[in-house]
Amino acid sequence: MEAAKITDPDKCLEAHHEALKLLPPAHCETLIYLMAHLKRVIHNEKDNLMNAENLGIVFGPTLMRAPDLDAMTALNDIRYQRQVVETLIKMKTSFVLVVVLVVVLVVLLVVVLVVVLVVLLVVVLVVLVVVVLVVVVVVLVVLVVVVLVVLVVVLVVLVVVVLVVVVLLVVVLVVVLLVVVVLLVVVLVVVLLVVVLVVLLVVLVVLLVVVLLVVVVLLVVMLVVVVVLLVVVLVVVLLVVVLVVVLVVVVLVVLVVVLVVVLVVLVVVVVLLVVVLVVVLLVVVLVVVLVVVVLVLVVLVVVLVVVLVVVLVVLVLVVLVVVLVVVLVVLVVVVVVLVVVH
Repeated sequence: MEAAKITDPDKCLEAHHEALKLLPPAHCETLIYLMAHLKRVIHNEKDNLMNAENLGIVFGPTLMRAPDLDAMTALNDIRYQRQVVETLIKMKTSFVLVVVLVVVLVVLLVVVLVVVLVVLLVVVLVVLVVVVLVVVVVVLVVLVVVVLVVLVVVLVVLVVVVLVVVVLLVVVLVVVLLVVVVLLVVVLVVVLLVVVLVVLLVVLVVLLVVVLLVVVVLLVVMLVVVVVLLVVVLVVVLLVVVLVVVLVVVVLVVLVVVLVVVLVVLVVVVVLLVVVLVVVLLVVVLVVVLVVVVLVLVVLVVVLVVVLVVVLVVLVLVVLVVVLVVVLVVLVVVVVVLVVVH
């Protein structure tokens, strides 16, 4: 009763709380249940016209009457009894409002947390997608650069091989032409020398024969000598002709052998160049394949890591959302229980 006489609202409420603490548990629970019922009556004020003040007037004397007080004292305390009951009903109302406000704040907090988590998830996904795109672009650029480098290397090798083959062909042709020219010159010189020798021998023999015929026309012995000389000249001429033929044959054989050797060398060089070119191309292709495989593996690993990170982030966010929902449900249940109890 003394608490209702305090004019300061905060001290008045504190005094009411201290007074309620002095009640036995059973009485306190009964009072809480009765205040909850009176609160429900207030909710239907439009129908029953019973507000907190009217309820205080009705229930104040019943609840707050002391059995040892006289009638005059009890009559003087009616106003304070009404104020006590009205304050208790309003305390209940304030408690319910606070509980509702707490629930609203918790719901808003959960909504904000869910929105923040969703935004974080979106940001993480966007960052991961950007990373994957950057990695893919880098890999594609590297692949293009590698392919271009390989093509340039192959073209350079082909050009070098073609130039080498052309140079070798030119050198071989020049050598062959020089050999042929030299051999032809040698053959011509030898033939000319043989012809000159034969002509000289013939001229000498003819002169000798003429001289002998003029000097010793009548001598038979000289005739025999002439015949012998003619036979010798013929033999010499035949030998010279045979030598020239043999020399020509030898020169032709040497020329054929040289040409064959040159052709064989040329074929061997071309084959070696082709083999080298094939080996270089195989090595380049192998390197390109290895680079492509490595880059593909890198892309797959990056994509796998990104997928795992996304899955983990999604799982963490799902767990957080579930935890928040559970916390929200627990808080709502606790609030409902408290509302029912109070």
